Amino acid sequence: LSNFDSAPTSPVNLPIEPSPPGHHPLPPSSPSVASPYSFPLETFVANPHAHHYAIMLPDDSYGGRYYIILEFQASISVEEIVKLVVSAMKNSGLAEAEKESPEEILRRKRQQNNEAAARYRKRQREAKNLAEGELEQLIRRNENLRQTVERMQTEIAELKRAVLAGRGS
Repeated sequence: LSNFDSAPTSPVNLPIEPSPPGHHPLPPSSPSVASPYSFPLETFVANPHAHHYAIMLPDDSYGGRYYIILEFQASISVEEIVKLVVSAMKNSGLAEAEKESPEEILRRKRQQNNEAAARYRKRQREAKNLAEGELEQLIRRNENLRQTVERMQTEIAELKRAVLAGRGS
């Protein structure tokens, strides 16, 4: 499963040997390095002469589509690596999500659904009010045009009578 065959690993299963130069992995769909953690560990080499590593954690604040990348050098102690991982997990909200009970998740989802439904009803109300306002405006314009047509028809009728009366004299 690893690109490093039987390469020795550190206590947190990070490879000691770096990936090929220029290797910058995208967020993986499955871990490429065996890891005791639920998140993938990937190597990251920015400088082919230095040993750099990155821990990629899914960031749930964007629907799990993005990853937080922590880069560190191989000379960092295991304790510092653990501190980085714990800090990143706290910041990414993964630890909080694991603590949430099913009831809390259901309550939160219902709350989100209620808020979305309220936004939808508000948009529907605004669209209805806008359509009603446009309809009232069109009805008034139509009535004004009818009155204009009636006045013009009356004027035409009077002009015809005047023309016919002028011929008959």
